[in-house]
Amino acid sequence: MNKKQESTLNKILSDKTSGSSELLIKINQLLLDSLPDLKTIYEISREIKKELSHFSILENYLKELKSVSIKNEKQQLGKFFKKYSSDYNKYKIIAGKLKIKIKGNKRIVTVSRSGTFLNVLSLADPKRKIEITVLESRPEYEGRFTAKDLLTKGFKVKFITDAMMAFAIQNTDCAIIGADSVLKNGNVVNKSGSLPLAILCKKYKKPFYVVATKSKISSKQKFNLVKEKSSAIWNYKNPKLSINNFPFEEIDKNLITSIITE
Repeated sequence: MNKKQESTLNKILSDKTSGSSELLIKINQLLLDSLPDLKTIYEISREIKKELSHFSILENYLKELKSVSIKNEKQQLGKFFKKYSSDYNKYKIIAGKLKIKIKGNKRIVTVSRSGTFLNVLSLADPKRKIEITVLESRPEYEGRFTAKDLLTKGFKVKFITDAMMAFAIQNTDCAIIGADSVLKNGNVVNKSGSLPLAILCKKYKKPFYVVATKSKISSKQKFNLVKEKSSAIWNYKNPKLSINNFPFEEIDKNLITSIITE
């Protein structure tokens, strides 16, 4: 692996704001650019599996990649990487289904950052009639990136703190989020903040939709909490202080109105 490839890989591994679909696109492009160096492809794949395999979309991707790479054919690998370069058709199918679900809805709330959500909503609402309320999504503030992306795409955006979530739900038509994983039991794993959003939607009788490509569907039945650096929340030390940073959480299927996939 040369220095440029190593630098790109490190940026991907340290990226805490992109959705799993966006990470996949970046990883896939890095591997495509690494052809025909099979050794580098194996090295990158090993690091991705070590650090990011808790994302179902990446776990499924690596499994498929392994089945192709066993044949050790560079041409087949090239076709595999190019196949993953564009998810437009998948997004288009999901957008068509979502458009039917949210017909007449003018106000939407979302949390965190999801490439699937951004692309699907853009296709579902080409005239940009929908107003999106974006939660800040602490501690990494992914909501800021979502808000900027939506503004760039021409949407009207309201940006609020996570603490204003209940207020937002009372004044919206529905909530839509992406997913990092759809478990075998039908539950969804996504960034923290998604569960209270779903609970509030249930309380105030507002639809709670999840948009996800089929590659997000996991064979796992159980979700295990992943703990990250506490300094992302508060860089303060005290022997009596415990700081927990769990960036992902599980949403019970009974709180979800519909999981929309291709």
